[in-house]
Amino acid sequence: MEFPRSVHPASWREASGARVKKFRASEDGVFSILSPNHENFSVLVRQFPKEIEPRIYLGFLLRFQGKLSEAATVLEEAQLADPNSALIYNPLAYTYAFQGDLSRALATVDKYAAVLPPNDPNPIDTRADIYAMGGQFDKSIAEYEKNVKLHPEFSMPEMKIALVYLLAGENRKAEETARSAYRKASGADRAYAADALGDIALGRGAFSRAATYFEEAARLFRTADPHLVHGELKAGEIYFEQREPHAALARARRTPSFGAAEVRGVAYLLSKNETAAEKEFAAARTAMAPVFGDYMADKLIAFDRLRAASYAGQWQHVIDGWPELPGWFGQLQAFFLGRAYAETAMWPEAEKELRTALAWVSPGNVGIHDFLSYELTQFYLGNVLEHEGKKAEAVEAYRAFLSHFEHSTARLPEIGEARAALHRLM
Repeated sequence: MEFPRSVHPASWREASGARVKKFRASEDGVFSILSPNHENFSVLVRQFPKEIEPRIYLGFLLRFQGKLSEAATVLEEAQLADPNSALIYNPLAYTYAFQGDLSRALATVDKYAAVLPPNDPNPIDTRADIYAMGGQFDKSIAEYEKNVKLHPEFSMPEMKIALVYLLAGENRKAEETARSAYRKASGADRAYAADALGDIALGRGAFSRAATYFEEAARLFRTADPHLVHGELKAGEIYFEQREPHAALARARRTPSFGAAEVRGVAYLLSKNETAAEKEFAAARTAMAPVFGDYMADKLIAFDRLRAASYAGQWQHVIDGWPELPGWFGQLQAFFLGRAYAETAMWPEAEKELRTALAWVSPGNVGIHDFLSYELTQFYLGNVLEHEGKKAEAVEAYRAFLSHFEHSTARLPEIGEARAALHRLM
């Protein structure tokens, strides 16, 4: 888990004034400062060169904007300034992991553990996340299980084990583990477990069951943590990808949250009812602003509009509009942009974004990961590799995609296209 502990106010905070917007800090102190752009923190770094926190936040923001090398440089500077600070090593380890440098990431976790008490849970959890990102699933599970024994209440280790099994293609073990976590949990933890069960259903191609789980997760979150609406968005996504906006609208009408209003707005856009869409987006923005701030609320609605453009096949509109978004949307942002590049035959750009989308799929992103976009990323990567003449890699990607739909009734157009592609390539 990144930024597991709250950090204390410092002189740079008092001087920063309106430059820094703090939207929400969760109880475990996970980093939650979002800024319109990283230049605000660049100024603070120059003004307060001896302060570590601004450099850490700047590195975090740069990474979320996809500027991994710059993020690593900033965090390495912070490490040199204060090599004994526990705050530095964790975000630096994740940055190396997102760069694909697993050995350096794990070495940084070791340094992180060395400046904390023995068996502190967060280095264990981070090491497990990084192993999963590198595809070393057995080692990842071993680290999570260590936390289950030593710190069972820390960062939902059972939930993460279930998601590692899912990424490894072991659906039965994934479901057993997630159901065990669901039975033991309450409140927000049970919501996360329901969300994981939804992703596991997607892994089996059981789309209707997945939508039901995501709706349950959304219902539980409305009581435990009402700002988390990812379940509603994931349920809507299932219908949008199957070209069923009316079904998404019918489901979202039953829910009062701003996430449901976002789904309704996208559904109305796809149904050519722009007046109704604008009404829903306005309602969603009004509800979001007190939670996330005006800037982020505007960007979330802009994201919804570009998602609608993607579902509608307006690829150039997606490509043109995406640079206006900050890089905080991670996996989904890379997937939608990568798909748009693939559909417009911009193969190198598509491969870069799609591989970024795959890198974002980590059990550490509990609650914000998106397994349907992960599945579709596999298909579109196969499409890109085929057009680049990488036949063997394309076949592997298509097979990985189709492995989720052997006995599925899902109505994704990509299923038939992947089968045709394999017939063509074999």
